[in-house]
Amino acid sequence: MSVRFRHNSTYGPNHLHKRQFHRRLIRWFRRPVVWLTALATAIITGAGVNLLTSISQRLAPEVSEGSTPFAVNVITNQAAIDTFSDSGFSEVIPQNIARPPDSITCLQLHDWAQARGGAQANVTRFRIIIQGRTDRALLLTSLHARIESTTQAKEAIGLSCKSAGEVAPRFLALDLDHPNKSATYKTKGAMKPFGFTLNKGETEIFDVVASTHSKNILTWNAVLTYTIDGEESQLVVEGGGRPFRTTGAPTSQHFAWSLATSKWEKDK
Repeated sequence: MSVRFRHNSTYGPNHLHKRQFHRRLIRWFRRPVVWLTALATAIITGAGVNLLTSISQRLAPEVSEGSTPFAVNVITNQAAIDTFSDSGFSEVIPQNIARPPDSITCLQLHDWAQARGGAQANVTRFRIIIQGRTDRALLLTSLHARIESTTQAKEAIGLSCKSAGEVAPRFLALDLDHPNKSATYKTKGAMKPFGFTLNKGETEIFDVVASTHSKNILTWNAVLTYTIDGEESQLVVEGGGRPFRTTGAPTSQHFAWSLATSKWEKDK
């Protein structure tokens, strides 16, 4: 039986070509490799979009929501800070720790003592460097000390690096014994409350002097309070990733670094 098609018929040659095309298309989509290829393309495309998004976020001048609108660097070694390097300072270490070897100079003393459970005697001096990185209105409103723990001081040895001369550095003062442990700022001979505005790219350097007469060892952190767009937040400022330790406890022995002999000698 033969069938003759007319060009204007529903079953004409054009329709036959379409049906063949559809069948081939269905067979093509049934192949697993096609779906795997399509899936891989989608994943690669998505990864590319995510990569571009990540790069654009890193290069964006504005910080992302929830991140700190400024960069902070803390220097805890007083001997490495220009305004404090000529001022005398002392460290207290447990009595069962031998005095440092003569290879440990005043520049290394702080880190050496802290690594052995030491504390700074009477005064802790450190520097906070803050750089703004947001276009929004930023106000640094306060800096205060937060005592984390108080422990009884045991028999201790004192280690001192004596002053090389009188200096008058600009600084923030923190009284660890006062009920209000907020820092005050010395300017033009007067103490004023802490408070500074910080614009994008601006850098503020604060030299902090925290003091105590407590016979216990105070373990504490500095807490910086700031306001951005009217919303107040806080940032804990630690020294080298650990809290500060300060004490006014007496010592049974005392050694001082001798500039003449470059050795630790018993202080008379």
